[in-house]
Amino acid sequence: MSIPPWTRRVARAFVPVLFLSGGRLAGQEAAEPYLQSVRANAVRVRAGAATGFGFIVGLGERTLLIATAEHTLDNANGPPQVCFMERPDPCAEGKVVYVDDPRAPGDPDLDLALIEVGYPDRLPWRPDVMGAAPMTGQPAWFIGRNEEWYVPPVPGRIVASDPRAGSVRYTGLSVAQGVSGAPILVPGGIVGMHRESAGDDASEGVLLSVIRNRVEERLGRQWILVPRRACGAQGAQAGILANRWVIVRFSWRRAAPAMEAMARLRCAGALPLPSPLWESAGGEREIVYRNGDLRSARLLQTLLTPLGRIETRIGTPEGELEIVLP
Repeated sequence: MSIPPWTRRVARAFVPVLFLSGGRLAGQEAAEPYLQSVRANAVRVRAGAATGFGFIVGLGERTLLIATAEHTLDNANGPPQVCFMERPDPCAEGKVVYVDDPRAPGDPDLDLALIEVGYPDRLPWRPDVMGAAPMTGQPAWFIGRNEEWYVPPVPGRIVASDPRAGSVRYTGLSVAQGVSGAPILVPGGIVGMHRESAGDDASEGVLLSVIRNRVEERLGRQWILVPRRACGAQGAQAGILANRWVIVRFSWRRAAPAMEAMARLRCAGALPLPSPLWESAGGEREIVYRNGDLRSARLLQTLLTPLGRIETRIGTPEGELEIVLP
């Protein structure tokens, strides 16, 4: 059960290295590692000749739920293809399970669709990407353009948001064909989904809070994004878990505690790998600890005990760290 080579390639994007170069705006250096790590949450969407992007927002039984722009699916001749970053089998057939439709006069037309796709095994996406309501003046980025997991080297900025209309407006981002459906981020996380250019160097997207409403209230699925934690000084903890994969196994029917656990683990410098349990966790193999794993196990227990009961089966015979949240 070793981490496969493609996953290790993605892991390198998670390592907190600062990239300093001329022309960068203040604060971008600190945001860079976070932006790169969130790329694994973004997916490319192909619908016939049209391409766009989308991002992970929900969980079902053996499935992920992807938010994307509905207009990219208009001329599809068959099911959309959902493509994940750096996968050996990168694309999978998806199923459109929701298209937003105004239900009353004055309701906004969100141009939002939700696609269900099979959960790729050992996909290194991260849950702690849910940003707060965007504020005017914040730097803003998108992920995905021209079928690549592109992140603009220089951010734009938020110019307005309207919760009633479900929209967020930003400027200074060189959006182009193929950006529709891409996540829009500020330093605190994803705040919306790109919808369209709005002229005069401005663009408009759908607020993440409205997308959450559609996932939970109208579709009745699990929302699986949580806020990024404000990490305090970790001291010796960071040295124990720094840049180390921790497989977090959790019941897909009770995902919320695991999402928060992974946010806590990132504060300790770990790289948590979400791993849903589709059946009961009972009867799994015993855990054999390597030298030093007990120290890591105790730290994991300390970090996660506030979230509730945690199985003591931490670690694997192959030498990976694993924790089970029943």
